[in-house]
Amino acid sequence: KIALVLLAICLMVTCFVACKDKKPVSYVAKINGDNVADGIFMAMFNEVLDELYKDEDTGLDYTLEGEKFFKQLKEKKTESGELYIDYFINEALSRAKLMIVAKQMAVKDNKWATSEELKSSEEEAKSELEYYLSYYQYYGYSFSSINQLAGMMYGMTADDYMEYFAFTSALNKFQDELGKTVEFTEEDLKKFYEENVDLYRIVTVRHSLLKTE
Repeated sequence: KIALVLLAICLMVTCFVACKDKKPVSYVAKINGDNVADGIFMAMFNEVLDELYKDEDTGLDYTLEGEKFFKQLKEKKTESGELYIDYFINEALSRAKLMIVAKQMAVKDNKWATSEELKSSEEEAKSELEYYLSYYQYYGYSFSSINQLAGMMYGMTADDYMEYFAFTSALNKFQDELGKTVEFTEEDLKKFYEENVDLYRIVTVRHSLLKTE
């Protein structure tokens, strides 16, 4: 949980402060024409950071906050000599790519969610944020909007969280349906990827969410 809060602070520096209430470009990368949405990338980045937080040998100082914490990611290196910021970005993109491949498997089988179902899931996520906003405001916390709350809880804007929630809900539904007939594993995704490797060879990455220079 601490790691998620730290990342939320870092990403708010680059996204909320820079963009304020203006919604940024809606994707981080393109894989075979499919967008890796900001929310998916941020969630995977959070996931990687949370895993490394449990590893005491990283040398990262988790007591740092905001830009200071983010700065060390761009200065310190992993045991293999890779900058931590590059490791996080590459690992997050790798995990996001598996999610996109899974979606395209669902689309190929005509089992992906409809636009109406995705919209319904986004509204569900919005209702969740509104509930938590009311809850925290009742107990005296100073959150002024669901956008600010989503930033602190999930390290992303409210719109990005809603999109991510809808995507993962659709993905989970597909995995559940697939699981009725076969065991859905990461190997299934990799096999599908390898069978269509030429389609996934190029990943166009947008770096505006994370300062990598």
